Amino acid sequence: MSFQNYFDNIPEIVISILNGLQNEFRLYLLEELKNKESMSLSEIQKITGKESGYLIKNIHNLELSGLVSNYIKKIPDRRDYSFYEVTDFGRTFLENILSFIKKKRKNTKLKQPKQSKQYVSFFKAISNRFRFAILVFLKESKEFSFSSLKNITKKNESSLSNHLHKLEQNLMIQNFYRKKNESRDYSYYRITKFGKEALDVIINSYNLYFQSKINPVSSPSSSKPTLTI
Repeated sequence: MSFQNYFDNIPEIVISILNGLQNEFRLYLLEELKNKESMSLSEIQKITGKESGYLIKNIHNLELSGLVSNYIKKIPDRRDYSFYEVTDFGRTFLENILSFIKKKRKNTKLKQPKQSKQYVSFFKAISNRFRFAILVFLKESKEFSFSSLKNITKKNESSLSNHLHKLEQNLMIQNFYRKKNESRDYSYYRITKFGKEALDVIINSYNLYFQSKINPVSSPSSSKPTLTI
């Protein structure tokens, strides 16, 4: 399969989910929501100290990712009627991927927004469609030289180097040097064990969601494509 096929076969919702998690405040908010059955906007505002406009923007992003849903419920003696909760998929996905990262990287906490930088760095690196495709492509291959990846992906040298560097910074790929006979190439890349396991967690969590009966109202897609990588 060509690199372009790997790139094209990544469902948009996968990138949307990962994009929803590449923000320190949203990760903190998800953790707060996950620890409660539900919260109204005023309750979230009280806990976070953020303005309603800022909250609505970030909550909407999480809704589009299928991680949070909104429902209406009238409770006697309360003015609040609009509540937010983490979806079943969101809860499962968060528990799987965050526990995986925490296990691999010690001292990562989510009690305060500023303490979630390692999670954010991971999601920022992998939420880019091109970088996700590179990771999948390398998972299916043993190794590739930089010049081979440049030819395969059709990216210019500077852009490709930047993408690879971000994956390498987050320990998902490894760069090593080796001189092969009759070859001018010496810089090679391969996926790390951490990179393979991270992909497996994301793909398995995603496929489990779409193979189940769970169907959040906020899901951005009505179809159920599976990611068979």
